[in-house]
Formats: sequence, structure tokens, C-alpha cells
Amino acid sequence: MDYNKLIDSLKKANASDVEIYNVSEIGDNLTLFDSVPTENISYSTNVFNINCNINQKNVSMYVENLNDSNIDNIVKRLIDEANILDVKENHMFYDDSKVVLIYDNEVNDLFKYPKSRIIDNLQALTKKIKGVSTFCKNVRISLGIVKEKEVIQNTKGLNKTHIQDLGYLSVEAVVKKGNISVPGNYMTYFNNFDEIKEEEIINKTVVEALKNINATSIKTGIYDTVLDKDCMITLLRAFSSHFSGEELVKKKTQFVNKVDKSIANDIVSIIDDPKKNKYHLIPFDDEGVDTYSKYVVENGILKTFLHNLDTSSKLGLKSTGNGFKEGKVKGNTNISPTNLYFKEGTKSLDELFVKVNNGVYINSFAGAHAGINKTSGDFNLQSKGYLIEDGKLACPITLVITSGNYFDLLNSIEEFANDLDFNGSYGSPSAYVGKLKISGNK
Repeated sequence: MDYNKLIDSLKKANASDVEIYNVSEIGDNLTLFDSVPTENISYSTNVFNINCNINQKNVSMYVENLNDSNIDNIVKRLIDEANILDVKENHMFYDDSKVVLIYDNEVNDLFKYPKSRIIDNLQALTKKIKGVSTFCKNVRISLGIVKEKEVIQNTKGLNKTHIQDLGYLSVEAVVKKGNISVPGNYMTYFNNFDEIKEEEIINKTVVEALKNINATSIKTGIYDTVLDKDCMITLLRAFSSHFSGEELVKKKTQFVNKVDKSIANDIVSIIDDPKKNKYHLIPFDDEGVDTYSKYVVENGILKTFLHNLDTSSKLGLKSTGNGFKEGKVKGNTNISPTNLYFKEGTKSLDELFVKVNNGVYINSFAGAHAGINKTSGDFNLQSKGYLIEDGKLACPITLVITSGNYFDLLNSIEEFANDLDFNGSYGSPSAYVGKLKISGNK
């Protein structure tokens, strides 16, 4: 619809500034369990957040399927809300007169094929996975494709649009031998169906699960430790709030007064880059501020916090383009990274094992919701992985707890591998993190 009709109506109702943020999606979700479709959904959503200053009071509302027929009702509800408020506080809207349209990944095959063909391909994939071993008992595959369009427009001249198509694939295989059942999990994003790698899926699910059938615990001790990239991502995500301008304003971050000072080993660089992950491209934030690549930590030195318009204004700085809404459209605008990641190294994962010689490789964490203290940095996480003996992976291990402190870990990291990967807006390579306590039951 023409957003100007709503904006004009709000201006007539004494709105000094108006902003409309719109997210629309069309997509398909499919789930198969042992080749039988259990979910087959097509959907379309079109939601709005309308934010405005009326009589020096800021009011906003969430709307589904905005159209000309409900404009009068929306204006009335916003006026009524403004009349109820006692506190006068104008919201800060971003002043940017550029009109921008960005369509990432315009050439793709995500919506080219009928669902019947996609289901056939997923059933064939299930057959291949189960064919690897008679011990593979169940396979669940979930696939989704979505076309998302974001539009933000305000009375300051801001008018930006971003469109992106994306697919995701999740595979879970359960291997059972005797009374022992072990799951194998795989998750990936894709822009085209030919990016789905069947061999990689099989290795990450069935082959990995078969190895862990014979996994045992180990003796509690302090071990030289390599953390897999997924484990490093788990920790980065858990403690990323310490790089938030919100936490800085509240003085709740461990890094108060630490800008331009060392907070990590000089091997450590943490970057926020909106273009680094091709499956999570963010040209502008939910306040309309253009995003850009920046070092948060460079060679161990804290360079910047992440800011939105509010925190940057309070600190006399410029927004770093990291203002994002809770729940995409609903909720307040908080601070989140675009693509926050540890900079990769030059050695392969196998070369890290050689450097460690004897130690432990942890490739899976569980229980992060309960095993992490985000304030102190302490973590105690259920884990599994492999022993490293003579520079090579040896027997698989399970039923162990990996313990440490994140802020200490930043200073003990010795080397990163060259296997950088992302999970959503966080990324990391695997890393040799020095010594950690690994608690077993032997």
C-alpha cells in the first residue's frame, strides 16, 4: 500500500514524526519423518510496526495487514494511547534522505520447483542416509524456503527496502545399537538447492553418530583443549551482550572503560560484518541506519561497542547500525550484531590437533541455558568430543563437563583454524583455547 496515506493522516492528528517498519514473507515449510511428510505448510505474512511522536509523546503499535480501510482506526488508537501517557518523550528517528532498494540473491531456484519434486528429493535423501548403516533407525528432515521483504520509511526522508530469498535444511538421524541411541544433527542454509551437500549431511549425522556409539568418559583433569567452531559460536553468542552499548550505559558489561585497552590475547579479533555471511545479509538495521564492517576487538584490543540510535546519543557517539527489534517487528529496538565472528586463522583443524599433540577436542555443547553465567563469564557445559593423542583424533568421549571462564578464555586462545562458519548472526572458526577443566566420571 501507499504508506503516505497513513503518514498524512497521522500528521493531521498532530504527529510530528512518523515511521513505518514493514516485514512481509512468503514461504514453505516441509518436514518428513522416515520419508513420510508430517508438515506441509505454505504461508504469507505482512506485519507492520507504526511508531510516531504525537504531542511530544512517543507511541507505537503492531499491525497485521495494513490497508486503506483500517487507517482511521489505527490513527484513533495511536491518539488515544498518546492521550493516556503522562511522560513526554519524543522518539529519535533516523534522518536519511536516500531511497534504497537492495535485492540480495535475486537469481535462485528456491521457488522454481513444485513441492512434489522437493518432497521426492527429500525422500531420496532419507533413503541414502538410512542406507549408510542398518543401525540408522530414524531420519527427520525439515526444509524451509522464504522470500522476505523489509521496508522502513519515515517523515525524515528515510525510505529503504531489502529483499532476500533464503532456504534452510535441518537433518536429524538416530543411530541405535543395542540399548544405546545416539543422535546426529546437521543444519545449513542455502540460496540454491544445488548448495545442499549430501555427503556432508551423511558425515555429520550417521557417520558421526556411529563413532559416538562407543564413546566413553575420561578422568577429570586439566587438558589442552580445541573447541569446535560450533562450541565457539555458542560461547560468543552467550557473552556477546558484553559488547552492547546498552550494557555499557547500564555499566553491566565487564568491559567498562576498556575501549582501546587489551581484553584478549593478541591472536583474537572479533568483527561485526553485515556482508560476511551470505545467508544473513543486513544492509541496514531496523532503525534505517546503514550497517558496515567494524572491528569490535582487533588483535586483542577493544575498539568499539555496538550501538543503536539511543545508546549512541546518550554517549555522544554515532550509531554503529546495530539497532534491531525484538521479535523482528514487535517490541523495543535493542542492540544485536549483524554477523559477529572471530577472525579465522590460517591452519587447518588437523594442524591444530598436531600443535596440541595430546589433549581434548570438544565438538558439542549442551545445556547452555543452564550452564552459563553471563555476568561472571563462568561456564560448565555438558560436552562430547574426542581425545587427541599424538596429534590425531583418538577415541570419542562423552558424559563430560567442560568448565572455564569466558573472559579468561579470551586471553588463553592460542590459535584459530581456517574453518570459519556461521550459525545465524554469529560465527567462529575452531580454536585451540589453551587449558580447560574437563570433568569425567572415571
